[in-house]
Amino acid sequence: MLAEEDMDLAVCVSRFGLSGLRSARQAETGSYLQSSGTNRFTGVYWLKSRQKFQALVWFNGKVHYAGVFENATEAAFAFDAKLRVFCKDPVRRKKSLNFPTQQEVAFSRAKQAESRRSTSKFNGVSWHKEAQRFMARVWFQDRPHFAGLFSNETAAACAFDAKLRGMCKDPVRLKRSLNFPTQQEASHRESLLDIRARSMRTYSQSRTKEVDSFQRLQDRLSTSKQASDFEIVHIPSQSRVDALFQSLKSKSEGLPLQLKSSSCYNRSGRASFYSFGSTNGYDGMLLVLIALDRDMIWMVPGKDVSQTCLKIILGSQRDRAWRVEEVGLALTDYFRSASFAHVSFQNALLQCGQRHIVEEQSHAQLASVFALVGLQLARPVDLMSMMSTVDSTLRLDGQGWRVQEKATHRLAGGEYRANLWKHGGSARICKSRL
Repeated sequence: MLAEEDMDLAVCVSRFGLSGLRSARQAETGSYLQSSGTNRFTGVYWLKSRQKFQALVWFNGKVHYAGVFENATEAAFAFDAKLRVFCKDPVRRKKSLNFPTQQEVAFSRAKQAESRRSTSKFNGVSWHKEAQRFMARVWFQDRPHFAGLFSNETAAACAFDAKLRGMCKDPVRLKRSLNFPTQQEASHRESLLDIRARSMRTYSQSRTKEVDSFQRLQDRLSTSKQASDFEIVHIPSQSRVDALFQSLKSKSEGLPLQLKSSSCYNRSGRASFYSFGSTNGYDGMLLVLIALDRDMIWMVPGKDVSQTCLKIILGSQRDRAWRVEEVGLALTDYFRSASFAHVSFQNALLQCGQRHIVEEQSHAQLASVFALVGLQLARPVDLMSMMSTVDSTLRLDGQGWRVQEKATHRLAGGEYRANLWKHGGSARICKSRL
């Protein structure tokens, strides 16, 4: 037989939807716990069986008994006292307390302001909601590096600077990212040649990653049975379509592919995962996610992805559902699926932004003009050319010239203007008037 206090608690738990705690007395009398029609306090309920007010605290999935009282105000004070014992979160406590002190209100407002600050005015500093402290973290070489938790925002910024100086020796990055650079670091200046060389290195790294992912996909296809009937063709432009999977028998159209690649993130104490950026907006294409450091490939229709950034945790349901073992078989199944409309090589080139559409149209016009005099202008399709800044190659009688193409509209006043640079470096403006 339950004690009277336990019996009242059992009735309340039943009201909260938990089973198996109804008392024999409750079943006999039909007593139940209901909120009083005039009760305005949190955690205070009218106990009909005893004609009194009961205070109960719901915390961490459990109900905690705080007593039975003649009036609601006494029950509200008892609720507050019980809540203060269990709950140490000032924001949660202030929301629930019936009679918060001025100190509790002020402290809660300060904590709310801090928790709303997802980022800081300092580089590499953010508010850690769980720890209720400022976290310093350095992003370097595609990896986050933890620099500590701090009660003071400035201290976190100094820790970020120290961590960055220990890992990065690039004076440009230091000048751009440090919160408190020294006079020497802040006064660093790059020459135009250095600016261009650095920009080209950055572009080359990006292109190397693209080439690596494309080569990995081709290698996996080459080891499958379907390699004798299908091929993967690279789209050499700024198109949103990275490649086409097409039949060798009929090369008129193919399955549009969008390739994304990433290396594994392995944080201590947590499962390894891969993170892929810019993954939404690829309806009608097959999204192919490629691991650069392991022999793993995932595939998913672009229409099924709405996230801007996709995370695949190894061993998760998403990993098991999307990972592909037989690349050739999976691509063939998607190729034959009615869910995907096939596109031609030329249409794939034009699936890009308006500025790049102008470039593709001008390339087609330029190619037709050169063809009139026996010259062949074509986009580079080999992997090494993909890593360069060459737009196209011009060939005649076995000789070739690398071409950088520029396109522009006629401006007001009859002037044409084009920037003579690509992917970094100092810009030169070429002007011409008809």
